[in-house]
Amino acid sequence: MRYDSEEQLKKKLKIDSWRNLSKEKFLDYIALIPNVSEEIQLKVLENLPECLSFTKDLTETMKFQLEKIVDENSNTTSSVIKSLDAIQKSLDSFGSKPELSNEDLRYIIDKQMELAKMYIELSKDDKEFLDKIWSGVVTFGVVVLLFIGAILGLKKNDNET
Repeated sequence: MRYDSEEQLKKKLKIDSWRNLSKEKFLDYIALIPNVSEEIQLKVLENLPECLSFTKDLTETMKFQLEKIVDENSNTTSSVIKSLDAIQKSLDSFGSKPELSNEDLRYIIDKQMELAKMYIELSKDDKEFLDKIWSGVVTFGVVVLLFIGAILGLKKNDNET
């Protein structure tokens, strides 16, 4: 839907006044920008001098949250690796005993193969996790850049007229 009036846009955002535009609603507005006429975008900017402040706050919040998520994931991964390493050492020490039967050795080898699969799976999960995080960062970055570009483009057009 194309938004050609402030009232249409405010109705979509479920606000009565631009003063009621929270950071959450601001994110909704950013998503709507491609469907908002330039005239309305300018009016919104006139009513929201804190738009750049919102954008800066959102960027800082996203950065903090991403750092926190990556750190937590890294700590979790490290803990899992330490646990797997401890199991591997136990299997190694048990497997070095000379009195083991062929069945015992086969069992240890099977468990070591299971551990190897767990390491591979952990590595795959970690990579997928990071891919999802970076995909979200890129999407967020594009949205912010589009918003800033829209602001600068509108201000430039406004100054030229």
